[in-house]
Amino acid sequence: MGDSQTPLFAFRVWGVIFSTERGATSAEYAILVAMVAAVIIVSVAAFGNGTQSLFEPASTFFHTQP
Repeated sequence: MGDSQTPLFAFRVWGVIFSTERGATSAEYAILVAMVAAVIIVSVAAFGNGTQSLFEPASTFFHTQP
């Protein structure tokens, strides 16, 4: 009799763990933050060397000022 109720108990525990809105919201925010971080890393890797020449005059100006 205990074996036949084990799957039902597992589904109830699964439902309690994953039905809370707070847990789902935290997971969604974690995925969103990971995606934003990935976009930033890819953007810097792709455009980092190309934009360096854009900011070199400003860097030179600030390094030469007393």
